[in-house]
Amino acid sequence: MSLSELPKSSGYFNSYDGARLYFETHGQGPPVILCYGLACSTNHWIHQIQPFAKNYQVILWDYRGHHFSNNSTEATHLSISGFADDLLYLMDHLGLTKASLWGHSFGAPIILDFASRFQDRTANLVLINGFAQNPFQDVMGFPLASQLARLADSAFDELPSSFKFLWESLVNNPLALRLSALAGGFNLSLAHLKDLEVYAKGVASVSPAVFLKLFRSMTGIVSTDYLERVSCPTLIISGEK
Repeated sequence: MSLSELPKSSGYFNSYDGARLYFETHGQGPPVILCYGLACSTNHWIHQIQPFAKNYQVILWDYRGHHFSNNSTEATHLSISGFADDLLYLMDHLGLTKASLWGHSFGAPIILDFASRFQDRTANLVLINGFAQNPFQDVMGFPLASQLARLADSAFDELPSSFKFLWESLVNNPLALRLSALAGGFNLSLAHLKDLEVYAKGVASVSPAVFLKLFRSMTGIVSTDYLERVSCPTLIISGEK
C-alpha cells in the first residue's frame, strides 16, 4: 500500500496557553508520535511514515515556533518542558490514553521530560541520536556553545533586522553547510548534502529568536536522573561518526 492510499488527516489543536499547533496522522492502529529535531520538519520522517503507517497510527506535529505552528512563539513556553506539555495536549486532543513516543535529536529530551512526568501516558520510548544533557559539551566536545549563543542573542537584540538577514544568508549558503560539517555538526560521508540543504531551509523558516532560545535551552538540559528510573520499554538508536 502506497503512502497516498493510507488514511491521512491533518489539523490543529489548542495547547495549554491557547496556542494552535499543527499535527497530521497517517494510517490506523496503535499510536506512534514522532518528535523531530530542532528546526527540523515532519518531512524528516518521510522514510518512517509509510512502513509504520501500514500497522500503526503515525502522528507528526510541528512544535510551537516551527513551520505550520509558526505563530505560536510565546517566549516563556519555548522550552523542553513546554513542548512536553504541548505533546500531552496533542494526545488529549486525539483521545489517546497512551502512545509510543519517538524522539530524534532535540526530540529525545522532549519525550524524556514527558515520560518522567506522565508515565501513565507513555507506552514506550524510542530515542534516536538524542541526548539527556548538554550535547555540545558532553557529546560534541564544544563547551563554548552557550557563550556563542549568548553572543548571538546580544547581536539579535541590538540589530534584529541585520541579524535576520545574515541568519537567512548563512543557513542557505552551501559553503556554510560544509563549514558546519567540518566543525563536527554533520558527517558528509553519511549525510547527503541535499538532505542538509532541506534542513537548512527548515532552519531559515524558524525565527532566529525561537531558534536561539531553544538552542540555549539545550545547554541546560539535565535529564540523566530520570534515565535510572525509566520503567517502560525503551529502544536507544545511536552511533558514532
